Amino acid sequence: MDEPLHVQASSKQAIHIATINLVQHGVVQIHDLQVVNSDHAKAAHNTLAKVLSALDSRKLEYREQKETSFTFSDVASRDRGRVDVRYDMDRYAQLIKTPLLRQIVASVLGDDYQVAFSGIVYSLAGSVAQAWHRDGPHLATSDGPTAPAHALTAFFPLCDVTEDRGSPQFIPGSHLLSDEVANTTDHHVVQFNPLAATDCVVFDYRLLHRGMPNVGSDTRPLMYVVFSVPHWCDDINFGTEPLL
Repeated sequence: MDEPLHVQASSKQAIHIATINLVQHGVVQIHDLQVVNSDHAKAAHNTLAKVLSALDSRKLEYREQKETSFTFSDVASRDRGRVDVRYDMDRYAQLIKTPLLRQIVASVLGDDYQVAFSGIVYSLAGSVAQAWHRDGPHLATSDGPTAPAHALTAFFPLCDVTEDRGSPQFIPGSHLLSDEVANTTDHHVVQFNPLAATDCVVFDYRLLHRGMPNVGSDTRPLMYVVFSVPHWCDDINFGTEPLL
């Protein structure tokens, strides 16, 4: 399935095809990378139990979220029914070291890229659709929105994600648009559905995307890793006080 926005991990041209997609479209789905296993899913389940217990102990509402959202250094809310967790990520370290993924990231960001951080976004049963958003803004450079990528996010689904469990949507090419242009343009939306636990989606940090509602009965854990150019850091998506 070597075509726009898709590439097979086994393809001899996987690095080349993925790089072109990331530069031109800002997103690519890598099929059959096969690095996630049942232990990862079990660990994610155990972590969520600790997080929800800690939120309950502070009487923080995470399902309806009718009050102000919470932002800790290790746990943050992402719209109703969605929790972003950076706690206890060491057990996923081998995913970050996947050779093909490392080569793709290096081809876009350069050999001196860094692993900025990682986490898991849990979409609980009954979660709502997110608003379209970028994970981070364009950097203030003379090239503006057409500047080369400074960060990439890799999504690793820890279970098979179908449409009813809220597979994410993306707007290809939006990483090269200013906010003004993006807000006044009709867009082509893509949704990788199904998004199998054997796959990985890599996208530009500036790309417009959103999580969709989880209308199923189970929580959907989606691990992510953010790679970046040296010395860059995200200082907008998490707070400073830890929850755990």
